[in-house]
Amino acid sequence: MANLLQPGLLLTAQEIADQLSTVPYLNVEVISETENGVEFALSLDGTTNLGQINIAPDLGLLDDFGLNIDAKADVNLTYNLDGLRFGVNQDQAYLHKDDSDLEILVEVGLPDASFHGDLGCIPISFDLSDTFPSSLAFDFNVDLSGFDYSLDFSQLGNISLFDFDFALPDGTVDLPGISGDFTLNLAELGNIDFGDPSYTDYNIPFAFDNIELDLGSLYGDFLEPVLDNINAVFDPIRPFIEIFNIEIPLVSNLPGASFLDFDSDGRITFRDLAGLEARRQGININFELIDTIIEFSDFIANIPTFGNVINIGEININDLGNVSANPTSFNSPNLDLPSGFNFPLLDDPLNFVYDFIFGNPTELITYRTPEVDFSINPGIFVPIIGPLGVRIEGNLGFNAQFGFGFDTYGLTCKDGTHLAFEDGFYPRFRTSKSSIKYYKPGVNN
Repeated sequence: MANLLQPGLLLTAQEIADQLSTVPYLNVEVISETENGVEFALSLDGTTNLGQINIAPDLGLLDDFGLNIDAKADVNLTYNLDGLRFGVNQDQAYLHKDDSDLEILVEVGLPDASFHGDLGCIPISFDLSDTFPSSLAFDFNVDLSGFDYSLDFSQLGNISLFDFDFALPDGTVDLPGISGDFTLNLAELGNIDFGDPSYTDYNIPFAFDNIELDLGSLYGDFLEPVLDNINAVFDPIRPFIEIFNIEIPLVSNLPGASFLDFDSDGRITFRDLAGLEARRQGININFELIDTIIEFSDFIANIPTFGNVINIGEININDLGNVSANPTSFNSPNLDLPSGFNFPLLDDPLNFVYDFIFGNPTELITYRTPEVDFSINPGIFVPIIGPLGVRIEGNLGFNAQFGFGFDTYGLTCKDGTHLAFEDGFYPRFRTSKSSIKYYKPGVNN
């Protein structure tokens, strides 16, 4: 424009308009021409294809916690500007924008209905949401007469982009089914001042929303194999526990033997003899460990099944690395766990998903049995007829405590290789973050 209007060039107003109209997408029309000046109407009308943009690397989407995906988005920019007038006379050049409006339409097309990626070492799949159109459009209308270089995004709302599912490679212990919506909440952007050069932090608000935990897979695919691992650790002492609870042959049928029935179950076992002798010697024996192991075995044999899915909340993330978790209230299934058994995964499932997404070590299951440590020398005389009777003597000692856990250690990467998920199982009890106490059973005689 400045070049066309410089002194010495003898061009008519229409020639100037024709020259300006050679600029791509710019339309120029002479609307006024007098001896004192000329006025033009300027308009822009065009569409530009910005090409395919890789959502993750090019936009920096969720890079902070290792989301690596290969998803192409085809972006078109359409713009229309009307009502802008430019004039020049003998005294000055001027720009009228009182009646001008700028409309910008951004269309994002996702040609792939689904794509896959990795979150750390965990495969994650995305499928185009049922509520997501074939292309996503953002339409901005700007009144240039009062434009202050800020745009208000608060009315754009929350857009559900993809349905996501977490899965583990074949051959590992299955995780509970975790799924949900991957959303973009543009309303959270609020009002952005693009005219402020010092303001560069535009928080792009993404979220894992409507996160659901599949209880059917939780108990069938995940809990049962883990409990089998724990149950196997009891195998070395299970024969002793069985002997401890076996009825002693003939003794139960002896006359007057009922006083030996320490636990009043109608049977005389080595457990009864140990309890009586411990009481005689002033020793306190806690049989809770034995009861716990029996209870645990019964629990494994009758693991409940659940088919429902529970919504556990949402995790909001932006490109500055800020994260917030908003749990929802839900009714936890009535699971009659053995004593000493804790299920952090079910107690706070959203926290588990949060740690899982960000690669933080988190415990899934913990189990600690009561501690038993005693040694007695039973010597009990059972009268039969007169001075005749039966004396039972021996030495019985038992000490044990067990601690087990299952955490997400096996989900970590080492040199880019996925570890075995079963590596998260540990037969020990962590008494503190700085010490690990191992419990080994011991049985004598």
